[in-house]
Amino acid sequence: MAVFNDYIDTNIRNGRLTGGLSAQGTRVVQLVASFETVAADDAGSIYRVFKAIPSSAVPLMIGIATDGVTSMSDVDVCLYQVGAGNPEVGTEVLASTLDLSSAVTFATALSGIGNGMGNITRDNYGKSLWELAGETITSKKSHYDIGLKSVADLAEADRIVVIAKFAFP
Repeated sequence: MAVFNDYIDTNIRNGRLTGGLSAQGTRVVQLVASFETVAADDAGSIYRVFKAIPSSAVPLMIGIATDGVTSMSDVDVCLYQVGAGNPEVGTEVLASTLDLSSAVTFATALSGIGNGMGNITRDNYGKSLWELAGETITSKKSHYDIGLKSVADLAEADRIVVIAKFAFP
């Protein structure tokens, strides 16, 4: 066996340009949204927490914290075409079946339960929103809304806080 002492990015190793995300760094933006659910919200309710995020943005972290909304045991984190009422892009691209029915702190959120990126695998980490949505360079939208979709009817109101970090290569 040989000792490896080289760049992990094959583009750099081969003398080619590479993206700033994996080499020199890039601009990172943090977003925070806080909202109150309503006890009368029906299944299928969509809480659009971030509006018009550029499709080239790379999600680095999405954490969701709450004191617990008893009936929110199945929440999806999805991409939507920009604008209230517009449809989902892809299917539960960022996370699915999050259980927010009991208290979730940010420490817990980032390690599991409230992890708003639970559907992003190691193979997908570092990809842009349009790539995660399964779109192509010619079909991608310029921006996406990011929303939480409740799969069940809500029985109580509670505050939910979402913190996200995106890289903009």
